[in-house]
Formats: sequence, C-alpha cells, structure tokens
Amino acid sequence: RSSENASATSATWEAGENSTALGLVNSTASKTTTLYAVWSVNQYTVTVNKGEHVAAVTGSGDYDYNASVTIGGTYDTGYHFSSITGDASTSTFHMPASDVIVTVNAAPDQLTLTFNSNTGSGDMNDQTLTYGTAYTIKENSFTKTGYHLNHWNTASDDSGTSYDPGADMSEAIAGHDGETLELYAIWQLNTDRKSTRLN
Repeated sequence: RSSENASATSATWEAGENSTALGLVNSTASKTTTLYAVWSVNQYTVTVNKGEHVAAVTGSGDYDYNASVTIGGTYDTGYHFSSITGDASTSTFHMPASDVIVTVNAAPDQLTLTFNSNTGSGDMNDQTLTYGTAYTIKENSFTKTGYHLNHWNTASDDSGTSYDPGADMSEAIAGHDGETLELYAIWQLNTDRKSTRLN
C-alpha cells in the first residue's frame, strides 16, 4: 500500500521507526507487524525568463519543497530591476509544491534635474529625464540684473561639471536612477558695447 502528500512521497515502508529496510516477515495469527511510511521530499522546477532589457537572469533550477529560492538579474545600460511577474512576485521565496515560472522585468533609469538661480531671481521647474529618450537642458528662465547666463555647473562656485545652455543630457541618465542633479546658473557680467561714429 502506498501513500503520499503534497510535499513528499513515500519511498519505502519500514518495519519499525528506526529500521532501514523491510525484510521478510513471517506472519502468524498472534503477531502483527506495523509498517511506517518513510517520506522523501519532492523537487520542483523554477524557470526564470528575461524581460525586455534584461541581460541575464539567475535562479532557474530544481529545488526541494520549501527550500529558499533567490531570483536575480543583470540589466542593459540605462535600465534597472522593476518587478518579478508570474507565479511569484518577490525576488526571494520558499519553494511551493509546484513548478514556478517567473519573468524578471526592467525599467529605464530616471534622473531629475533641479535648477538653482545662484544669486539670480525667478523660478524653474524640475526636469525629469528618462533613459532612451533624447533630452536637452530646458531653456533658462532665471534673470540677474546686469548679467546673462554663461553656462550651468553642478557646483555653485563653478568647480564641478559644466553644461552649456541647451546641452544634450541623454548620456547623463544611465546608472543614476532615482537621483537628483542640481544645476547652478553661472552668470557672466554684461559688457557695454559702444559704437563710435566716424564723421
């Protein structure tokens, strides 16, 4: 007679709780032999698929029931982990009593530009950049009497990275998902231009 449950199946019957094998038993009317089910854990398969812009995945394989499973991945430049979909929704879980198929998904990096007038006046809204789309720095709306905007810099004293007005920022996004880049207006003094009329 056999027996099974959701997580394990009986491998052998044994004649005692500490027995290792079932030998031949001579039954008599006055003797009863009790057989004990000895269970072996089942294994189930995890299949991990790659979503778009996912370079490679880890975690596929066969696992014992209730074993710990960890799903991972590497991503194309400009992309990061976003979600796991399918039979599981988290990157770590305990193996259920069934096969599991999941997909690792990626999303494009996003960088937020903020603008500082740096002794100027006026307001400029933040600019959100998403990898894979071409972006240039938005038009300046700050003013400073007697000055004009020369360029932007990541430091207020012009000691950081400089960007020209309208510079292409597309390549600045990759690897900086969720970060904020503050740009400071660097002002240049206006010079008078006087014309000389010849008589």
